[in-house]
Amino acid sequence: MLKKTSLASKTLQKLPAAPGLSEIHHFLSVAMEQRGRQVEITWATPDKMMDFSLNIHCPIKGGDTNWKLFLGTGQRAELLWDYRSCDVLLVYNLIVSSCGEVHQSIQAEGAITVSESFRDASRKRDTYFMQASRQSTDGDLTKLSAIGLQDNSWSKGTQEMTGELSLVPPSTLLQSILLSKTTGKLVISSQKESVQIYTVEGRAVYAEGMGQTGDECILELIGVRDGKYNFEPRARTDKQNVVNDLETLIVRGVQLTDSNTYLRHAGVAPESILLKARKDTTEYELSSSIEGNNAIDGEAMLQLYIAIDDRSMLKQVTRMAELKKSQWVPALCHLIERDFVTFSNEHVKSKSERANLPGKQIDTSLIHSVMTTLRLFP
Repeated sequence: MLKKTSLASKTLQKLPAAPGLSEIHHFLSVAMEQRGRQVEITWATPDKMMDFSLNIHCPIKGGDTNWKLFLGTGQRAELLWDYRSCDVLLVYNLIVSSCGEVHQSIQAEGAITVSESFRDASRKRDTYFMQASRQSTDGDLTKLSAIGLQDNSWSKGTQEMTGELSLVPPSTLLQSILLSKTTGKLVISSQKESVQIYTVEGRAVYAEGMGQTGDECILELIGVRDGKYNFEPRARTDKQNVVNDLETLIVRGVQLTDSNTYLRHAGVAPESILLKARKDTTEYELSSSIEGNNAIDGEAMLQLYIAIDDRSMLKQVTRMAELKKSQWVPALCHLIERDFVTFSNEHVKSKSERANLPGKQIDTSLIHSVMTTLRLFP
């Protein structure tokens, strides 16, 4: 049962370990039922050295949920990040990654890998919580969040796995491979694209497809929602082109998808003309705006901003700046959110309006008459 404090605006729950994915789903639903109130969960690291707290707030008027992760609890708590998103998997991965990084920075050499212990702790919580959820409800949300997070044929590495991306998104598939340390080949196929990712003990080593290779291929894949997947256990390759670890790529991929969604909903298209909101914006202002934000490449953001000339379309600007999609998407999202950049679709509308002009009736008899006249008088 949730314990209510004297603060009417906050609902508190102390957990015995880091929250699992399904558990975060649960507390999000609690926050949605209590819009306007803050739902806060706290837990300690496996060695009890540090405490963390997660604040969840769903605005009364609607919109994306606001998530805040703090190091410590109470008045001395230090804010680690403040993020707005409806993607629970992103929040889960941010928690695992952030808690591990903060704790690892003060660990002595030879200590256990913190991110691993956090995953283990949250996974145990997830298994327990999913079993309890199955007994109480049969909803799609619980079913989907449970897929790939328990010990099953993925972790045993003996059975070929197939399915639909509409039920199990790429981020969940890759997370399952990561947690179960599986070796094999994941093939994603749709009507237009095909992607192959080779993994060794849960570590991605080679990726190709969607016009991309390596890290960029995996980042692009996270946003795919249509198609089929097939996992071939124990398949191997000698080729290597993936640089970053899979956990980092999953988090970055979900963030990239989130930024893509923001731009699309804002109305930004490849043909949109990018405009600088102010002519006197300094490099210092731009750099200061991303202080403490590791999700944005500062140099890439400056390159993108410099390439904007108030005349060129987005697809032309990104080509001139020579930036990868994983670089310019979060950078542009930030620039628009902070009112450094705006955009215009007026030229697109005018083309559309011209294309929609009603066609004139053609008098074929008149044309025939003119042609006959021309034949009579060569």
